[in-house]
Amino acid sequence: MRVSDKFSILLGASVLIWSIYDVIYNDNVGKKNTERFDSTETVFLAQDANTKITIRTKEKLLADQKWPTLRKNIAFVKSSDKKEGIYTGSAFKVGNDLWITARHVVEGCKSSYLQGSLYNQNYYTNLIEKVFIHPVSDLAMFRFANRARHFSLPSIYTKERKNSLYTTTAFGAGYPDGMPGQIYVKYLGDRILNNRNHDTYEPILDWAVSLKTPKSLKTLSGISGGPLFNSESKVIGVTIVGNTRRGTISTSDRHSINFLLGAFKSAGYSKREISDQISVDNFNNISNKYRRQSSIMKVICKA
Repeated sequence: MRVSDKFSILLGASVLIWSIYDVIYNDNVGKKNTERFDSTETVFLAQDANTKITIRTKEKLLADQKWPTLRKNIAFVKSSDKKEGIYTGSAFKVGNDLWITARHVVEGCKSSYLQGSLYNQNYYTNLIEKVFIHPVSDLAMFRFANRARHFSLPSIYTKERKNSLYTTTAFGAGYPDGMPGQIYVKYLGDRILNNRNHDTYEPILDWAVSLKTPKSLKTLSGISGGPLFNSESKVIGVTIVGNTRRGTISTSDRHSINFLLGAFKSAGYSKREISDQISVDNFNNISNKYRRQSSIMKVICKA
Protein backbone atom coordinates (compact mmCIF):
# COMPACT_ATOMS: atom_id res chain seq x y z
CA MET A 1 0.00 0.00 0.00
CA ARG A 2 1.37 3.36 -0.99
CA VAL A 3 1.88 6.18 1.46
CA SER A 4 -0.78 8.30 -0.29
CA ASP A 5 -3.34 5.52 0.14
CA LYS A 6 -2.48 5.11 3.81
CA PHE A 7 -2.87 8.83 4.31
CA SER A 8 -6.26 8.85 2.55
CA ILE A 9 -7.53 5.99 4.72
CA LEU A 10 -6.26 7.65 7.91
CA LEU A 11 -7.80 10.98 6.92
CA GLY A 12 -11.12 9.35 6.04
CA ALA A 13 -11.23 7.50 9.36
CA SER A 14 -10.49 10.73 11.23
CA VAL A 15 -13.30 12.55 9.40
CA LEU A 16 -15.79 9.76 10.16
CA ILE A 17 -14.83 9.65 13.86
CA TRP A 18 -15.17 13.42 14.09
CA SER A 19 -18.55 13.24 12.33
CA ILE A 20 -19.88 10.79 14.92
CA TYR A 21 -18.47 12.88 17.77
CA ASP A 22 -19.96 16.05 16.30
CA VAL A 23 -23.41 14.48 16.01
CA ILE A 24 -23.35 13.18 19.58
CA TYR A 25 -22.04 16.50 20.86
CA ASN A 26 -24.65 18.53 19.02
CA ASP A 27 -27.48 16.23 20.02
CA ASN A 28 -26.71 16.47 23.70
CA VAL A 29 -24.99 19.81 24.23
CA GLY A 30 -25.62 22.12 21.28
CA LYS A 31 -23.12 24.13 19.28
CA LYS A 32 -22.65 27.68 18.09
CA ASN A 33 -25.89 29.57 17.54
CA THR A 34 -27.86 26.75 15.96
CA GLU A 35 -31.17 25.98 17.65
CA ARG A 36 -31.43 22.33 18.66
CA PHE A 37 -34.37 19.99 18.21
CA ASP A 38 -35.02 16.53 19.60
CA SER A 39 -35.74 14.71 16.37
CA THR A 40 -36.33 14.95 12.63
CA GLU A 41 -39.96 14.89 11.53
CA THR A 42 -40.84 12.65 8.58
CA VAL A 43 -43.62 13.68 6.20
CA PHE A 44 -44.90 11.25 3.56
CA LEU A 45 -46.08 13.14 0.48
CA ALA A 46 -49.41 12.20 -1.06
CA GLN A 47 -49.57 11.06 -4.67
CA ASP A 48 -51.36 14.29 -5.58
CA ALA A 49 -48.75 16.51 -3.90
CA ASN A 50 -47.76 17.64 -7.39
CA THR A 51 -50.80 18.39 -9.53
CA LYS A 52 -48.81 18.84 -12.76
CA ILE A 53 -46.84 15.60 -12.78
CA THR A 54 -48.71 12.32 -12.38
CA ILE A 55 -47.32 9.44 -10.36
CA ARG A 56 -46.58 6.42 -12.55
CA THR A 57 -48.48 3.46 -11.12
CA LYS A 58 -47.10 -0.04 -10.78
CA GLU A 59 -49.71 -1.41 -13.17
CA LYS A 60 -48.90 1.12 -15.88
CA LEU A 61 -45.16 0.59 -15.58
CA LEU A 62 -45.41 -3.18 -15.75
CA ALA A 63 -47.72 -2.99 -18.76
CA ASP A 64 -45.50 -0.55 -20.64
CA GLN A 65 -43.33 -2.37 -23.19
CA LYS A 66 -40.71 0.36 -22.77
CA TRP A 67 -39.58 -1.39 -19.59
CA PRO A 68 -38.73 -4.96 -20.60
CA THR A 69 -36.52 -5.74 -17.61
CA LEU A 70 -37.73 -5.82 -14.02
CA ARG A 71 -35.02 -5.56 -11.41
CA LYS A 72 -36.39 -7.64 -8.56
CA ASN A 73 -33.46 -8.35 -6.31
CA ILE A 74 -33.30 -5.03 -4.50
CA ALA A 75 -34.38 -4.70 -0.89
CA PHE A 76 -33.31 -1.63 1.03
CA VAL A 77 -32.91 -1.85 4.78
CA LYS A 78 -36.36 -1.41 6.27
CA SER A 79 -36.63 1.68 8.42
CA SER A 80 -37.90 -0.45 11.28
CA ASP A 81 -34.84 -2.72 10.92
CA LYS A 82 -32.22 0.02 11.22
CA LYS A 83 -30.15 -0.87 14.23
CA GLU A 84 -29.24 1.84 16.69
CA GLY A 85 -26.16 3.62 15.45
CA ILE A 86 -24.77 6.16 12.99
CA TYR A 87 -25.28 5.93 9.22
CA THR A 88 -24.05 8.28 6.51
CA GLY A 89 -25.25 9.32 3.07
CA SER A 90 -25.14 12.30 0.71
CA ALA A 91 -27.37 15.20 -0.32
CA PHE A 92 -27.18 18.08 -2.80
CA LYS A 93 -28.72 21.51 -3.21
CA VAL A 94 -31.35 22.09 -5.91
CA GLY A 95 -32.82 25.47 -4.98
CA ASN A 96 -32.56 28.42 -2.63
CA ASP A 97 -33.10 26.18 0.38
CA LEU A 98 -34.12 22.85 -1.14
CA TRP A 99 -32.03 19.69 -0.92
CA ILE A 100 -32.48 16.18 -2.30
CA THR A 101 -31.24 12.90 -0.90
CA ALA A 102 -32.28 9.24 -1.07
CA ARG A 103 -35.26 8.07 0.95
CA HIS A 104 -33.41 5.19 2.56
CA VAL A 105 -30.70 7.58 3.79
CA VAL A 106 -33.08 9.49 6.09
CA GLU A 107 -35.96 7.09 6.65
CA GLY A 108 -35.95 5.33 10.01
CA CYS A 109 -33.64 7.90 11.60
CA LYS A 110 -34.48 9.39 14.97
CA SER A 111 -32.61 12.46 13.81
CA SER A 112 -30.82 13.37 10.59
CA TYR A 113 -28.04 15.92 10.27
CA LEU A 114 -26.36 17.81 7.44
CA GLN A 115 -22.61 18.29 7.66
CA GLY A 116 -20.33 20.45 5.54
CA SER A 117 -16.83 19.83 4.29
CA LEU A 118 -13.99 19.49 6.76
CA TYR A 119 -11.89 21.82 4.62
CA ASN A 120 -13.95 25.01 4.84
CA GLN A 121 -15.45 27.32 7.39
CA ASN A 122 -18.88 25.72 6.89
CA TYR A 123 -17.84 22.56 8.71
CA TYR A 124 -20.73 22.21 11.10
CA THR A 125 -23.54 19.82 11.86
CA ASN A 126 -27.14 21.02 11.59
CA LEU A 127 -30.18 18.98 12.45
CA ILE A 128 -32.59 18.54 9.54
CA GLU A 129 -35.92 19.56 11.00
CA LYS A 130 -38.23 17.82 8.53
CA VAL A 131 -37.84 15.40 5.60
CA PHE A 132 -40.43 14.91 2.86
CA ILE A 133 -40.67 11.41 1.38
CA HIS A 134 -41.55 10.73 -2.28
CA PRO A 135 -44.71 8.55 -2.59
CA VAL A 136 -43.18 5.84 -4.82
CA SER A 137 -39.52 6.68 -5.41
CA ASP A 138 -36.44 6.28 -3.22
CA LEU A 139 -36.14 10.05 -2.90
CA ALA A 140 -36.55 12.60 -0.12
CA MET A 141 -36.32 16.37 0.16
CA PHE A 142 -35.64 18.79 2.98
CA ARG A 143 -34.93 22.48 3.52
CA PHE A 144 -31.64 24.03 4.54
CA ALA A 145 -30.47 27.54 3.69
CA ASN A 146 -26.86 28.36 2.90
CA ARG A 147 -25.01 30.53 0.40
CA ALA A 148 -23.83 27.71 -1.85
CA ARG A 149 -24.68 27.49 -5.53
CA HIS A 150 -27.32 24.93 -6.44
CA PHE A 151 -27.52 22.33 -9.19
CA SER A 152 -29.90 22.78 -12.09
CA LEU A 153 -32.26 20.05 -13.17
CA PRO A 154 -33.82 20.03 -16.66
CA SER A 155 -37.60 19.82 -16.52
CA ILE A 156 -39.39 16.85 -18.03
CA TYR A 157 -40.93 19.42 -20.37
CA THR A 158 -37.57 20.72 -21.55
CA LYS A 159 -37.13 21.34 -25.27
CA GLU A 160 -33.52 20.23 -25.17
CA ARG A 161 -32.66 17.14 -27.14
CA LYS A 162 -32.31 14.01 -25.07
CA ASN A 163 -28.74 13.55 -26.26
CA SER A 164 -27.76 16.90 -24.79
CA LEU A 165 -28.91 15.76 -21.35
CA TYR A 166 -28.27 12.04 -21.29
CA THR A 167 -24.95 10.93 -22.68
CA THR A 168 -23.24 7.58 -22.44
CA THR A 169 -21.10 8.83 -19.54
CA ALA A 170 -21.74 10.87 -16.39
CA PHE A 171 -20.22 11.86 -13.06
CA GLY A 172 -21.29 11.37 -9.47
CA ALA A 173 -20.08 12.74 -6.16
CA GLY A 174 -20.84 12.43 -2.48
CA TYR A 175 -19.56 10.77 0.65
CA PRO A 176 -19.10 7.03 0.01
CA ASP A 177 -18.28 5.29 3.28
CA GLY A 178 -18.47 8.70 4.95
CA MET A 179 -15.47 9.95 2.95
CA PRO A 180 -15.28 12.44 0.07
CA GLY A 181 -15.39 10.47 -3.18
CA GLN A 182 -16.52 10.64 -6.80
CA ILE A 183 -17.21 8.30 -9.69
CA TYR A 184 -17.12 8.31 -13.47
CA VAL A 185 -19.81 6.04 -14.95
CA LYS A 186 -21.01 4.66 -18.28
CA TYR A 187 -24.66 4.10 -19.15
CA LEU A 188 -25.92 0.51 -19.19
CA GLY A 189 -29.67 0.78 -19.67
CA ASP A 190 -33.09 1.47 -18.12
CA ARG A 191 -34.90 -0.79 -15.70
CA ILE A 192 -37.74 -0.85 -13.23
CA LEU A 193 -36.74 -1.05 -9.59
CA ASN A 194 -39.00 -2.95 -7.22
CA ASN A 195 -38.51 -1.74 -3.65
CA ARG A 196 -40.00 -4.65 -1.75
CA ASN A 197 -40.01 -2.79 1.55
CA HIS A 198 -42.72 -0.44 0.29
CA ASP A 199 -44.09 -2.47 -2.66
CA THR A 200 -43.21 0.38 -5.00
CA TYR A 201 -41.94 0.35 -8.58
CA GLU A 202 -39.94 3.11 -10.23
CA PRO A 203 -37.94 3.55 -13.45
CA ILE A 204 -34.19 3.75 -12.88
CA LEU A 205 -31.04 4.07 -14.94
CA ASP A 206 -28.17 1.60 -14.48
CA TRP A 207 -24.53 2.69 -14.81
CA ALA A 208 -21.19 0.87 -14.77
CA VAL A 209 -18.53 2.50 -12.60
CA SER A 210 -15.46 3.03 -14.80
CA LEU A 211 -13.44 5.06 -12.33
CA LYS A 212 -13.74 5.95 -8.67
CA THR A 213 -11.51 8.22 -6.64
CA PRO A 214 -9.64 8.35 -4.38
CA LYS A 215 -7.96 5.05 -5.21
CA SER A 216 -8.34 4.01 -1.57
CA LEU A 217 -12.13 4.06 -1.95
CA LYS A 218 -13.32 0.51 -1.31
CA THR A 219 -17.11 0.83 -1.19
CA LEU A 220 -19.88 2.92 -2.75
CA SER A 221 -22.04 2.77 0.35
CA GLY A 222 -22.78 6.33 1.46
CA ILE A 223 -22.85 7.88 -2.02
CA SER A 224 -26.62 7.29 -2.03
CA GLY A 225 -28.46 10.59 -2.23
CA GLY A 226 -25.66 12.23 -4.19
CA PRO A 227 -26.17 13.78 -7.64
CA LEU A 228 -25.33 12.24 -10.99
CA PHE A 229 -24.54 15.01 -13.47
CA ASN A 230 -23.48 15.27 -17.10
CA SER A 231 -20.54 17.13 -18.63
CA GLU A 232 -22.52 20.39 -18.40
CA SER A 233 -23.04 19.91 -14.64
CA LYS A 234 -26.79 19.35 -15.06
CA VAL A 235 -28.29 16.76 -12.74
CA ILE A 236 -29.65 13.75 -14.61
CA GLY A 237 -30.30 11.50 -11.63
CA VAL A 238 -29.93 10.79 -7.93
CA THR A 239 -27.83 7.83 -6.84
CA ILE A 240 -30.06 5.39 -4.95
CA VAL A 241 -28.30 2.02 -5.32
CA GLY A 242 -24.61 1.19 -5.33
CA ASN A 243 -23.23 -2.31 -5.85
CA THR A 244 -19.49 -2.37 -5.16
CA ARG A 245 -19.11 -6.04 -6.07
CA ARG A 246 -20.70 -5.60 -9.48
CA GLY A 247 -19.23 -2.15 -9.96
CA THR A 248 -22.58 -0.52 -10.78
CA ILE A 249 -24.89 2.18 -9.50
CA SER A 250 -28.55 2.94 -10.19
CA THR A 251 -30.14 6.37 -10.29
CA SER A 252 -33.65 7.76 -10.22
CA ASP A 253 -34.89 9.57 -13.32
CA ARG A 254 -35.95 13.17 -14.05
CA HIS A 255 -39.66 12.37 -13.73
CA SER A 256 -39.30 11.25 -10.11
CA ILE A 257 -37.08 14.19 -9.20
CA ASN A 258 -39.34 16.75 -10.91
CA PHE A 259 -42.38 15.40 -9.05
CA LEU A 260 -40.59 16.08 -5.78
CA LEU A 261 -39.48 19.56 -6.84
CA GLY A 262 -42.95 20.48 -8.08
CA ALA A 263 -44.51 19.58 -4.75
CA PHE A 264 -42.82 22.66 -3.30
CA LYS A 265 -44.39 25.67 -4.99
CA SER A 266 -42.54 28.18 -2.82
CA ALA A 267 -39.12 26.83 -3.69
CA GLY A 268 -37.68 30.31 -4.13
CA TYR A 269 -35.10 29.35 -6.74
CA SER A 270 -32.11 31.62 -6.97
CA LYS A 271 -29.97 32.50 -9.96
CA ARG A 272 -26.90 30.98 -8.30
CA GLU A 273 -26.89 27.88 -10.46
CA ILE A 274 -23.88 25.66 -10.91
CA SER A 275 -22.51 25.88 -14.44
CA ASP A 276 -19.31 24.00 -15.12
CA GLN A 277 -17.81 22.03 -17.98
CA ILE A 278 -16.76 18.66 -16.61
CA SER A 279 -14.49 15.98 -18.05
CA VAL A 280 -12.60 12.93 -16.85
CA ASP A 281 -9.57 15.17 -16.41
CA ASN A 282 -11.19 17.62 -14.00
CA PHE A 283 -14.13 15.82 -12.38
CA ASN A 284 -12.07 15.03 -9.30
CA ASN A 285 -11.30 18.72 -8.64
CA ILE A 286 -14.81 19.84 -9.58
CA SER A 287 -16.39 17.34 -7.18
CA ASN A 288 -14.12 18.52 -4.39
CA LYS A 289 -15.17 22.09 -5.14
CA TYR A 290 -18.87 21.21 -4.83
CA ARG A 291 -18.25 19.65 -1.42
CA ARG A 292 -15.95 22.46 -0.29
CA GLN A 293 -18.57 25.06 -1.26
CA SER A 294 -21.33 23.03 0.43
CA SER A 295 -23.39 22.35 -2.70
CA ILE A 296 -22.96 18.67 -1.79
CA MET A 297 -23.02 17.76 1.89
CA LYS A 298 -22.90 14.69 4.07
CA VAL A 299 -26.07 13.36 5.69
CA ILE A 300 -25.66 11.72 9.07
CA CYS A 301 -28.49 9.51 10.35
CA LYS A 302 -28.77 8.76 14.04
CA ALA A 303 -31.01 5.71 14.30
